[in-house]
Amino acid sequence: MKKALKYTVVFLLIFVLSALTLMPVVSAEDYESLPYDTYAYWTKNQGLEREAVPIRSIFEVADYATGYDMGTTELSEPTDIAVDSKGNVYILDSDNGRVVKLTPELKLAENGIIEFPQVDGETLDFTLAQGIYIDRKTDVLYICDTDNNRVLIFDAAGKFLNKIEKPDSAVIPEDFHFQPIKVVVDSRGDTFILCRDSNYGAVVFDKDGNFLSFYGYNFVQATVLDFLEKMWDRLTQTEAKREASVKKVPFQFISMDIDSNDFIYTLTGFKGDEIYSSGTGQIRRLNPSGANIYINNSGSTSETLDFTDFNSDYLKTGGLQPYLTEFQKLCVDDDGYIYAVDKQFGHIFVYDSQCNNIGVFGGGGLDFTTAGQTAGGTFNRAVSVATYGDRLYVVDAGDCSITTFRKTEYGKLYMQAQLMTQKGLYSESKPLWEKVLQQDKNNQLAYWGLAQAALFEGEYSQAMQYAKTGLDQVDYAVAFQQKRSEFFAKNVWWIIILAVVLMIAAVVVAHLRKGKEKNLDHPVRFAFDTVLHPFDAFYRMKYKGAGSFVTALVLMVLYYVSMVVSDMYAGFSFSIFDPSDYNSLLTLVRTVGLILGWTFVNWGVCILAQGKGRMKEIFMVTCYAVIPEILGCVLKLIFTNVLVPEEAAIMTVILVCCHILTAVVLCVGIMAIHEYDFFRFLWTTILTVLGLLLVVFIIFMVFILTQELTTFVSSIVKEALYK
Repeated sequence: MKKALKYTVVFLLIFVLSALTLMPVVSAEDYESLPYDTYAYWTKNQGLEREAVPIRSIFEVADYATGYDMGTTELSEPTDIAVDSKGNVYILDSDNGRVVKLTPELKLAENGIIEFPQVDGETLDFTLAQGIYIDRKTDVLYICDTDNNRVLIFDAAGKFLNKIEKPDSAVIPEDFHFQPIKVVVDSRGDTFILCRDSNYGAVVFDKDGNFLSFYGYNFVQATVLDFLEKMWDRLTQTEAKREASVKKVPFQFISMDIDSNDFIYTLTGFKGDEIYSSGTGQIRRLNPSGANIYINNSGSTSETLDFTDFNSDYLKTGGLQPYLTEFQKLCVDDDGYIYAVDKQFGHIFVYDSQCNNIGVFGGGGLDFTTAGQTAGGTFNRAVSVATYGDRLYVVDAGDCSITTFRKTEYGKLYMQAQLMTQKGLYSESKPLWEKVLQQDKNNQLAYWGLAQAALFEGEYSQAMQYAKTGLDQVDYAVAFQQKRSEFFAKNVWWIIILAVVLMIAAVVVAHLRKGKEKNLDHPVRFAFDTVLHPFDAFYRMKYKGAGSFVTALVLMVLYYVSMVVSDMYAGFSFSIFDPSDYNSLLTLVRTVGLILGWTFVNWGVCILAQGKGRMKEIFMVTCYAVIPEILGCVLKLIFTNVLVPEEAAIMTVILVCCHILTAVVLCVGIMAIHEYDFFRFLWTTILTVLGLLLVVFIIFMVFILTQELTTFVSSIVKEALYK
């Protein structure tokens, strides 16, 4: 016996060790190899919900340099960076009033300092300039000389060419301050200039320097409350109050870049205390007419999307308001990938051309666990970013340095696979995505890419599996629709035969039951009568004792169970069920708690309003009234598993009808048992709803006070024990 037990223990140990060895390792070693984390956001419910998960590093540090490392004096408050067609790097050294030109190896280039040029006897001092841009077709350099209200233009050798100043035009408002902070140039030679604190968009000049127009501005997104508030102000405000009121203006663009197709990418920023409200639509892609065409997979524009970190771990000193992402600059590479730098935490956000988050890396800033390790890829105060090939350059104004990142092998594989998928090369991207998943199971876009590849190849079951794993409802719905069409095509005759048999069976059963005596008070028959003939059924309940308390209890339990089952097993195309987030207790409160609360409060209200109904009768009426809701849950379960979202109109109509029918049955039942007319029912119902809200409030307050009392008693007990 002991020998057998010994062998059993050895076998179990071997089995456990083997299982651990064979378990997929999600690149934990890679996560810990750098002083910063790389993570990406998994999204679900078409981008409305998201969660950060660690992924393998997509960029790694290739080089790091301060002013002395470059071969010049220390930088002072660098504000921007640009790269020319040969890979030379230009840093705008703002406080020193110069531009430092570096080789790709971050060494000072020949004639690498542009500062204080002399033009017609005048010294052009661009100290405190905020932005630079390199036109890679001509290698012409543009400097936003912000405080001097101009843009200076130099050739590739650093020779001054021209300058752009505030145009003299009736279109320009009198209070407009021409203080350039960022400039880009399109393929026609038109120049787009962003100005500080401007809500008008970019100022556009043609290649000869003539003013053309304003381009691409943000709109104020007004809500219904804003409209009502404005109408109230018009009716009640005096002229003095109106002049003193604060006007709501749109957020300004703080950075921009342009791609090879002349699409302009803008970054919306905040100022003052508004930094603590992240909002949505921070990144946009504008077409030549200025319209935003940055659209995600489900067809929503970026105005509805939040591109910032979903993180409340960092708190403002002396308060509970969390610091949020503060985007500073953005750039776009040749493949359409967008890079946005966050000055607050030193993070670099990478997005593709369909608003998908590729990854977030870097760190520092307010993240005190990594601050100071700047040479390892973290930052004190990251302010600008630029790309060239597979390299990424980040300027840190905190320690006045520049860090060069290069794509890791995993990053190259990952971003190439996503690029091929977006170009429609699904079959070609499939092996790349499979390699990505072999290295990192946490990559959501890999599941999306494989789902699209399987769709393209007609492997609909596999596409559904990949889409479900990657929480991709859009591709899942397409694959499900194709799979459903295949099923109907193969089984159409069997479906017709089954439908005919069921119809014949229904007719036969109806014929056999015809003429038989009907028991109107049978629990099941009475339950259906409350829905089909509510006036007659509730009259019999009130005056003839019809109905069953046990049946009412069963209906209440069925209501709860049907709601839970409907939530858990609804079709994936319509909802994503996450067991870790689901709270069945909340569903219990929404169903059983609502019925019991309504019963108790309505009984109390109607006693004061001379109602004739007993509490038992109110409870039974309420339970019978939820029969349409139970039916609605069952139909929702069926419809969501056989339809796709584009076909959901009929389901919506049916569910609305179920809600209306529940209200009608409840109305008739309460009127019958209390012997009310409609108007008395109406005002007692309003009082019942207000009473329910009061009960919820009291329960909530008791819960909070109980917690406070428990904490207080616990602290006293601990203090007594320590003493």
